Amino acid sequence: MNRLKEKGKKKPKLTEASIYQVIFDSSLAGLFVLDAEGNILKANAKSERMFGYKKGALINKNIEIIFPKRFKKELEFFMKNPPSDPVQILGLDKNGVEFAIDFRMVRTVIEDQTISAVYCKNADLAVFESDRKLRTLIANAPGIVYRCKTDKLWTMEFLSSACESISGYVPEQFYEQGNLSWDTLIHTNDRDEVNNERRKAISKKESYQICYRITTATNKLKWILEMGSCVEDQLGSVDYLEGFMQDITKQREFEVSLTKEKELLHKYLDTAASIFLVIDIDHKITMVNRKACEVLGYEAKEILGKNWFNHFIDKSEQKDLDHLFDDIIKCRIEAPDVYENWVIAKGNKSKLIRWRNALLKDENGTVTGLISSGIDVTEQVGAEKELSDSVDKNKAILKALPDVMTIHDKKGTIIELHVPEESCHVGPIAKFEVKKIKDLLPKEVGDKLKKAISTVLRNQQMETMEVTVPVAYKKVDYECRLVPLNKSQVLTIARDISKTKEIQNTLRLRNKALNVAGNGIVIVDAQKLELPIIYCNNAFIEMTGYEREEVIGANCQFLQNDDRDQEAIVTMAKAIQKGEACRVFLRNYRKDGSLFWNDLSITPLFDENKKLTHFIGVQNDVTEIQNAKNQLEQYAIKLEDKVAERTREIEATVQKLVENNLILEDQIQETKLAESMAKFSQAQFNAIAENFPNGVIMVFNADFELVYIEGEELKHSYLNKDDFEGKHIDVIPIFSKKEINQIKQDLLRTIAGESLSFEAEFGSNFYAVNTTPLKSNEESLVWALMVYNNITEQKKVQVELSKALRAERELNDLKSRFISMASHEFRTPLSIIQSSAILIGKQNGPDMEKRREKHVSRIHTHVKNLVVILNDFLSLSKLEEGKLFAKPQYFELIDYCKTVIDEMESTKKEGQTILLTYTSAEISVFLDPKLLSHILINLLSNALKYSEEGKEVIMEIQQANEAVVIKITDNGIGIPEKEQKSLFERFFRAENVTNISGTGLGLHIVKHYTELMDGTVGFKSKTGKGSTFTVQLPSK
Repeated sequence: MNRLKEKGKKKPKLTEASIYQVIFDSSLAGLFVLDAEGNILKANAKSERMFGYKKGALINKNIEIIFPKRFKKELEFFMKNPPSDPVQILGLDKNGVEFAIDFRMVRTVIEDQTISAVYCKNADLAVFESDRKLRTLIANAPGIVYRCKTDKLWTMEFLSSACESISGYVPEQFYEQGNLSWDTLIHTNDRDEVNNERRKAISKKESYQICYRITTATNKLKWILEMGSCVEDQLGSVDYLEGFMQDITKQREFEVSLTKEKELLHKYLDTAASIFLVIDIDHKITMVNRKACEVLGYEAKEILGKNWFNHFIDKSEQKDLDHLFDDIIKCRIEAPDVYENWVIAKGNKSKLIRWRNALLKDENGTVTGLISSGIDVTEQVGAEKELSDSVDKNKAILKALPDVMTIHDKKGTIIELHVPEESCHVGPIAKFEVKKIKDLLPKEVGDKLKKAISTVLRNQQMETMEVTVPVAYKKVDYECRLVPLNKSQVLTIARDISKTKEIQNTLRLRNKALNVAGNGIVIVDAQKLELPIIYCNNAFIEMTGYEREEVIGANCQFLQNDDRDQEAIVTMAKAIQKGEACRVFLRNYRKDGSLFWNDLSITPLFDENKKLTHFIGVQNDVTEIQNAKNQLEQYAIKLEDKVAERTREIEATVQKLVENNLILEDQIQETKLAESMAKFSQAQFNAIAENFPNGVIMVFNADFELVYIEGEELKHSYLNKDDFEGKHIDVIPIFSKKEINQIKQDLLRTIAGESLSFEAEFGSNFYAVNTTPLKSNEESLVWALMVYNNITEQKKVQVELSKALRAERELNDLKSRFISMASHEFRTPLSIIQSSAILIGKQNGPDMEKRREKHVSRIHTHVKNLVVILNDFLSLSKLEEGKLFAKPQYFELIDYCKTVIDEMESTKKEGQTILLTYTSAEISVFLDPKLLSHILINLLSNALKYSEEGKEVIMEIQQANEAVVIKITDNGIGIPEKEQKSLFERFFRAENVTNISGTGLGLHIVKHYTELMDGTVGFKSKTGKGSTFTVQLPSK
């Protein structure tokens, strides 16, 4: 009964969810459940152990956490196209260790939510390596490896990278989320046949092969050979097709165009870019193609039947090559894949041929000869040597660069180092190699540089910084440019900018000096109609009472308020309109409304093209001087009135005495009183004149006699007034004859009634001069009052300011022209070299030799152009630093010039020639051959570059006395007459060559190189006719 009861008890029912949970937790593979964004919702214990995480640590983390960052794109692809079959990939554990795993993903929708199940398992290393090799093979296969579904649209699940090169579309466009299907590319006339063949193969579960046409992204037709097979699931159902699609357009074109195998062979051989020969076992030539005839220089009938080794191989190699041929024919050795040897062409010309050989057998398998295909690599080998030489030359140029160049890893360790001169650094190069920054630089500089390296590696963008480093017992300023080489290395280019910083500091010091100058200084923009103020110093602010923000951008008229009716304003306006200097005295008003007199000197500034750009105004508050002048004028008037009044009083007194018979004592008393008043007035005048600040007052009579002189300037110059008063101007020793004549003219105009204001220079001093006529008692003009105010310091400030602005403007102009020109001249050849290199990589077929040679030639030409540009920059730098000197030696000039002309072959355009003429067969000279080479190459390059195809350039050499004259004449575009005066200036390029590449440095360097050898260079040119450059150099 108990057993029956036990049997009758029901066991707890297992739910489906609990069963799945047990399977999930106990799985020997790592399992993850992801949401639509790739975040981990669930992970089993195996997955946590596999990747080294604690329980629950992976929840809500993105699946990217278990893969190296470089597989980010692959993960994004998997999230869009889950791989149902295992994919071998590298996983990443918590400690950063990478390991191979099998990865699989299945996506589904549960309760309107998209989730994915991910399967991960440690991969067999051998399988992983095999899979890696397979992926590499697929990526490099000369066709498309594909996998597609068997639905109506044949939806693609995988296409290899060759898809883009063949169809013009990227593989992702054909996947389920893409916008294309492969079926739409198939030609409409072929589509049904393709579908039928595929369906037929599926029904029979067998492989298939079919040719059809597709339309590419560029609307071109291509023939595709598709070879596929069926992929069955476990139930035997065909779910996928896998296979290979090959672009057979060229083969198809051959099949269509050639009907007979023999014609195909002969036409191919005759049109091939390679040499084809068939040599029988007796060493006789039985077949030769047209290319072989071209290379050897003979007709086919002259070659056929001849012994190859006796007629076309040099005697020194005949025996060895004869034995090699026999060994290959008798199968003692295998024919080498590639073999090079020299052959003798017509005219005894040697040519280097690169051969590929294959045995020729009859239908019985008996060897009957050797078929050889070859290409003429004579020029290519020469070009490779030239390219190698060019690389060596570039290394030499790099060695000559003035910049310090280092390559750092991400920790700051110096991996490679280039310094221009070891002598200018702390020690030998070996001391720096494989060193960390902290071992070589001060901590503050080292930390700054390490931080910059980290920033560059993180952002993969160039950074610029300035540092000061102690070098050889002095501090040197460097501008450092940090450029990322790859993900873990940075190139640092450091240039010594100590001199530049010194110039900048000097400019800042000058600006500071202007700011603390006692004179008010303003600069206005003359290129704008409203003449706005763009600079004012502190003295101007203090003088006017305005804030700097109120002044900048305003016109100076605000200083006159409403007091515009001044003759000085008219004078100033006329001078500004004409772009001339002027000096005026203005009534100006401070911000508080108070009046002050302004002694204003205006000086125009012009650029190198003589275009007016700015006006500089230097201002002095001369209110006290003007008041003193006004007081003097008022006092002179009062003095004249007093003298007239006293005279009338004396006359009245005398008359009265006569009339009233006054006693003589009363008359004397009145006279003494009048004399006392006159002396008092005279004392007042002398006190004012003697203390006239920073100047001198002089009074001349109509006979040019100095009747009065006084002022502080006499004391400063240690002059005694008694040595000058009462003397005629002609005998006053402090004035030159020219100054005396000018003063006389000013005196005549003043005594005639004019009041003058002007500037005068005496010795090393400048004076602002004002003259006023003085009247006698009879109201006639008999004296001239001349007031001299010393403005030397104002003039010095104006000159220094002009120099500073001009230097800064020239520096900015040169920098702008250099950056614009260098960026263009380097970018164009580098772009062409890059594109040619890419095309060489893509055109690797045996029938593309000519194209590759063409691109190699382009690379060679533009590398040479870059070398020329770099040479120009280095030459300019050495010239400006004074580091370049002539090193003359004896050599024969005519042969030397022939060598230079030979070097110009690659520079010539189609049909261009260089004709060399000379008066003597041999001319010995004592010159620097390197400098002369640069001069001749530059002038010949210009002549060829600015001449059209088919034109002739003439190089003429004449010997005259102890000099040699070299003339280079072209029939090119010529130089506009108005620009010829600037031709030898640096960075100058004529307006008619802006569309032709160039730096504008060549002729500038030619002129300096010629002068270094005590020579001269000149030219004659006419637009549209051509130019002749003449270089004259001493021959001894």
